[in-house]
Amino acid sequence: MANEGLVARPGQKAWLVRRQILLWSSWRGERDKISLPAALQPALDCLTLDESRAGDRRPAAVGPTEVQQIEPQIEVRRAGTDDFGALLAMKSDPEDVKWSGFAGPPEPEAFRQWYTRALEDRDRLMYTGTVGDTICGYVHFHRIGPSVFGSNTGIAARFRGRGCGARLRRLANAALQIAFPGAENEAWLAEGNIAAQRMMASIGYRPTHIVRVRQFFHPPRTETMRRWAEEKLRTDQAGVR
Repeated sequence: MANEGLVARPGQKAWLVRRQILLWSSWRGERDKISLPAALQPALDCLTLDESRAGDRRPAAVGPTEVQQIEPQIEVRRAGTDDFGALLAMKSDPEDVKWSGFAGPPEPEAFRQWYTRALEDRDRLMYTGTVGDTICGYVHFHRIGPSVFGSNTGIAARFRGRGCGARLRRLANAALQIAFPGAENEAWLAEGNIAAQRMMASIGYRPTHIVRVRQFFHPPRTETMRRWAEEKLRTDQAGVR
């Protein structure tokens, strides 16, 4: 694969990842195969994040009775038809349903029809993250303005609480920048969804003053939704450079 060996480090800015891909491709003599803006799409098929290579950190010494735990390496790629089953399973997970606002999990055939249309929609981008051969989560971007995308993220139950959401989201954001240079993205988070807020805050998103109220159905309740935006977007909107 053309971009094998490409690693994005934690906290690395999207433009730096993009520049890294260009420099790497040039070094491999394959830049002629890439044309912007969709050019780096082949390279997006295997963007990886390996936490064990981050910065100058070294693993702690392992004693004779200790087991060294290595964070999973995540690979992000565009979602495809073969990913339907895994995405349906994540969408049907009780925790995902709880924060979706819907009364229950999606009906399989209706979801299949929506998913097929979404994959063909030029204003939507859906990425899946994998650990080995297992899909660990997804990020879905949908255009809401000329250069602004709404977004939502889901993580499979077995990968929650391990930092996978933040790492997957960083890579998906970098992929969005490659597909649509300069694109901004935002997310609406329920005030009660503390885990999602912590994850988004850890990768540079901040809550705005914009809120709306939404009725949730599983369980029945009313939630205040707040718009979260990348720090750069909030700074630019404030006119501060």
